[in-house]
Amino acid sequence: MAKSMYLRSVVVVVMLCGISFAADTNMPIEKQEILRLNPNLKFPTLARYEAEIKKPGLILDSNCICLFAPKEKAQEAKIVFKYLVQAYKELYRIIGRHTEYKIVVYHFPEANPNFSGGTSNCTLWYGVKNLDLASSEEWKKFHIPHVSGYIEEMAHNFVSGTHAQFGWEMVGWSVGVKVTSKVAANPLLKNAIHATRQGQAQTFNHYVQGGYVFPGDLPPNQCDRIHAYILWQCEQKYGPDFWPNFFKEIAKEQESLATAAVISDSDRNRNERYQITVECFNRLHGLNFKEMLKKNQISLNTDLKSLHPTDSGWNRKFVPSRESPSTTSSVIIDSEKLPPLHRAAYMGDGAKVKQLLAEGADVCSKNCYGLTALHLAAMNGHQATAEALLNGGADINARDEQRQTAADLAKKKGNEGTAKFLSEKESQASKTLKESNFIIN
Repeated sequence: MAKSMYLRSVVVVVMLCGISFAADTNMPIEKQEILRLNPNLKFPTLARYEAEIKKPGLILDSNCICLFAPKEKAQEAKIVFKYLVQAYKELYRIIGRHTEYKIVVYHFPEANPNFSGGTSNCTLWYGVKNLDLASSEEWKKFHIPHVSGYIEEMAHNFVSGTHAQFGWEMVGWSVGVKVTSKVAANPLLKNAIHATRQGQAQTFNHYVQGGYVFPGDLPPNQCDRIHAYILWQCEQKYGPDFWPNFFKEIAKEQESLATAAVISDSDRNRNERYQITVECFNRLHGLNFKEMLKKNQISLNTDLKSLHPTDSGWNRKFVPSRESPSTTSSVIIDSEKLPPLHRAAYMGDGAKVKQLLAEGADVCSKNCYGLTALHLAAMNGHQATAEALLNGGADINARDEQRQTAADLAKKKGNEGTAKFLSEKESQASKTLKESNFIIN
């Protein structure tokens, strides 16, 4: 890739009903980086576009972006176009490479089947209503167009070109938010981003409190909120160079990522790219990214999409069953993120356990590894707390995902006194069950 060079101004060709004239946008371009159009564009010419929208149109064209719009929206299109060129420049600065093709942005009337929006292969599909600046609160209050959607889709195309893979499309979304906040900053945008971040944080907290299981009251297609929250925490911890430095690491792995990207099996394709991407995040000093994923029970090997979360039967966990720890004793326990009863049991706070049980806490609830509060008390040798749980109705025979009882875990952890106590309780429960069966028979 040729080294980027910037000119003081850009001459953009604007075509109105076949008539061309020059317009100085005062926007930077790379002198030797004029990108080619995708050869499979559905509407590669103004004539084809005009035939599709059934009215006169225009093209705004630079070396990196080409925008199609109805002629009647010429002024609005020019305003949006300037912001998109600025955004492209900033995305290039962060990611360090161009998109595969020139970004092409189409605008269609609402009745047109191409109106739905989205992006693929460096093409963005939008409705003409996106150019109705007069109805946009951002424009009316701050004279800044609403361009966050465009920029996010552009970011996805940049990231797609690197083959990085993490959390559905959360790398592209995160970078898009960062760039929009720079080139189109305004209070409404800031408030919207803040509200989104708050929602992601709330979802993450519910995920942790629920035993690292994605909340059941949310649709599965929102599961990448967890990954968005983790990336935001990394960005805040690392500082402003988080994304540029990450993409520098990604650039070092371009050969490996490109090789993985041509694997025909889609799950294996994603998983190999995901593993490389995780390794690149992990190289950033001070993040300990892999440990962060482990702590929050997110796979180091299997990409979110490869878990097929929108398919029926997904268990709402981010670690596939084949990667579950061989023994529960290897699970990382963060007491601060446990549900109240589990936390009290883990800490050996018998008084708190009794209080929570009196308030109606579910003594039989389990986390994602099948651990009850009794299991956690047993793991740490809290015999008195275990007894309080049993008195409160805990199931002495409850088993975790490895088919281990609380007595098994106490013994495995070397808590012999607690193990003996619980084993005796198991024997008593078994004897009582046999006696009741005998009476019934």
